[in-house]
Amino acid sequence: MNDIAKTKVFRLITALSRKDQREMRKFLQSPYFNQREDVIVLFDYLIAQATKKKEVLAAAPLFKKLFPRVPFDAAKLRYTLSFLAVLLKRFMVIEYQNNFPIEAQLTLCKSLRKRGLPELFEQEWKQLKKNQQEQKIRNFDYHFNNYQIAFEYYEHFLQHSRQGKIYLPEMAEELSHFTIAALLRQSCLILAMKNLWQQDFQLPLLTEVIAQVDRGDYKDLPAIAIYYHGYRAMSQPENEKDFIRLKQLIQQYWQQFPKTEIRDIYLMAINYCIKQLNRGARQYIQEALDLYRSGLDNESLLEDGFLSSFNYKNVLRLGIALKEFDWVEQFMEAYKSYLHPQERENTYLYNLAFFYFQKPDYNQAISLLQKVEFKDVFNHLDARRMLLRIYFELKEFDALDSLLDSFKTYIHRQKEIGYHRNNYLNLIRFVRKLLQLQPSDQAGRKQLQQKIEETKGVAEKAWLLAQLA
Repeated sequence: MNDIAKTKVFRLITALSRKDQREMRKFLQSPYFNQREDVIVLFDYLIAQATKKKEVLAAAPLFKKLFPRVPFDAAKLRYTLSFLAVLLKRFMVIEYQNNFPIEAQLTLCKSLRKRGLPELFEQEWKQLKKNQQEQKIRNFDYHFNNYQIAFEYYEHFLQHSRQGKIYLPEMAEELSHFTIAALLRQSCLILAMKNLWQQDFQLPLLTEVIAQVDRGDYKDLPAIAIYYHGYRAMSQPENEKDFIRLKQLIQQYWQQFPKTEIRDIYLMAINYCIKQLNRGARQYIQEALDLYRSGLDNESLLEDGFLSSFNYKNVLRLGIALKEFDWVEQFMEAYKSYLHPQERENTYLYNLAFFYFQKPDYNQAISLLQKVEFKDVFNHLDARRMLLRIYFELKEFDALDSLLDSFKTYIHRQKEIGYHRNNYLNLIRFVRKLLQLQPSDQAGRKQLQQKIEETKGVAEKAWLLAQLA
């Protein structure tokens, strides 16, 4: 335990927002939760160190801070750190419940029932049921909560009441709704990750569930309808009717899903568009961009107020593919402030370079690329690809030759780039062959063209063929 920065408690500390830090300190000052002053000192010390972002935190100085008159004792320090970790986890549970009042109120009902307070249970349960019906959210968790609320009353009925409604039909119905919605959602996730996992499997009962919804049951429930049409669209890309219905349902029900879930639903629909684009259906560029615009307008695509660099890049490239350069320029400036501060400048400069590359304004693109500090390997590969085309088209052959060598070396150093390795290596190989061709060598050009067309996995394939044409 020489390095405190590697401990569980320090990882928990770094996960706290500024607001969380303030609330956690109040939590530690409450005698009900904590009566140890050294734990408060420890918390303040770790917060200060986390702000400084030190890579290594030595144990000895920390122990001296906590126990100035005591010889260093690793076990004592470990126990104090462990005690703070327990309190941090307890705080996180309480904060979670504060953000989900229905679940907290359900826990209260359970407690009242177990303590033998039937009248208070009845009052609280009726208020819980009313609050549940009045909230906007209608995702699969909504149906599971309905099931739990009905089940809690059933437990109360068995113990105390023996009179009135026992909600058994409601329990069965809500459990069915939750199960079907959860199963369809999980199936959509499996389809979305299918390419990464390189394996195909289906969940048990999925065929029966699809058949039941096909008959018309449950289609008026947002949690089922959205994932039903999402699954059908993703599993049968040629069936555009389900995609059209999915879009309609997103516009109709986006407010009835938690932000994290509706963001995933938007991305599911966008991924469908990308699959269609890969099949050559160019009209889905506009479809994907429209979905991005909708998700940005209602802030569904923001996460904790930030737009991911991945989605920022995707929106820009879709807009450029449609030649909407004025709109793209406005988008880049308007949403620059929505990028996470740690990656904002790099992401902005890299995408601005791509914008000028596509216009084309190659001098501006080169100047901007030189300012980018690449942390993402795929963006780095993309930048080198841009430079390759720029040097070729500007006939900067010395610079191009040097780039091809360094590009190849860089690719061989990357261990986890999958199929991109062959795609970029093929690009480098074919560019070298293209450079070796004489302008008058029509037979050689035709032979190279045929070779490129026959080769699977070539980055910038269309551009290479255009140079030969």
